[in-house]
Amino acid sequence: NSALLEDSRRDVFNLGLFDDVTLTLDDGEEPNTVDLDINVSERQTGSFNFGGGWSSVDNFVFSGDLSYANLFGLNHQITFSTSLGSKSQQFNLNYTMPHFLDSPYLVGLDSYKTKREYTSYDSDSIGGGLRFGRELWKNTFGTLKYEYKEVDIKHVEDDASAIIKEAEGLSKTSGVTASLRWSTINNVLLPTKGSRTILSGEFAGGILGAENDFYKFTLNHNTYFQLYRDFALRLKGEISYVKEFGDSEKVPIFERLFAGGADTIRGYEERSVGPKDENDEEIGGNKLGIVTAEVIIPVTKQVRVLGFFDMGDVYRADEDVDLSTFRKGVGVGVRFYSPLGLIRLDWGYKLDREDGDDADEFHFG
Repeated sequence: NSALLEDSRRDVFNLGLFDDVTLTLDDGEEPNTVDLDINVSERQTGSFNFGGGWSSVDNFVFSGDLSYANLFGLNHQITFSTSLGSKSQQFNLNYTMPHFLDSPYLVGLDSYKTKREYTSYDSDSIGGGLRFGRELWKNTFGTLKYEYKEVDIKHVEDDASAIIKEAEGLSKTSGVTASLRWSTINNVLLPTKGSRTILSGEFAGGILGAENDFYKFTLNHNTYFQLYRDFALRLKGEISYVKEFGDSEKVPIFERLFAGGADTIRGYEERSVGPKDENDEEIGGNKLGIVTAEVIIPVTKQVRVLGFFDMGDVYRADEDVDLSTFRKGVGVGVRFYSPLGLIRLDWGYKLDREDGDDADEFHFG
């Protein structure tokens, strides 16, 4: 069954431990049987990298990471990474055991510390979480995560909006996120066919304690259509909704939804699309919708070029979603899978510039 063979090849490849996987069928010892040989080319599983680059948010950025993807030969994954820019600093430590104690359950530990400077305030955050997951049925993986974090909003300027001033000071969040991931993509690094859908729901506060009470739902879907060999068309859609409840009068600024930038609408600055206050400061919203189309063209095994069209917008809780207000961008990009990981470079052009907007933006990451 060629379909089952392709599924097996995809499952082995998507372990993330191999650069190439080849399946060979030979005649078996018994009548009407075959032997399946799996030949793999093992990829480098440990790495120590550092370097510098340019970011559309931070200008010059220094980054480094230390990772190992097959610790103890058990496919345990540990990563320490840092990113230091002119406006942000981020440190992450993650440890994942995909088959905890040789069981079908995933267990993971996460911790992070970040600092970020915005136009009218600064934000410091520290937090950590515990993840549990397992395959529920074929191609479907479920995850349950608990996370606790503390965010300190400080250096708020006198002319900042009311929602930012109300968030000033130290605030604590205790929340649980449940997610389902359904995936049939053929390559987790550089996919050319298949689909991936992620549905997640977060509940924070209430019986979980801390002081921020809100819930958030997100649906993200990607489909890849193989056009010719490794030429592919990617279609993406994403919707999100966040709402306060209980003792919270508003969703905190650091949990609101923002759009614009490399992962949402290219051609626009990070967080620049959506509701703004009287000072034209981005304050985020409660509803988000994003649509993307990409044509992916292979150059080499490690390099892809692409053309894209993005559109989307963010709305307040009392606003209706209106496709006519979607901001739109087109452009070209490059994807390069290097020993440092996947490197992305995109240039986006705004199709509906507003007064004061630049015509285009570069995005690097």
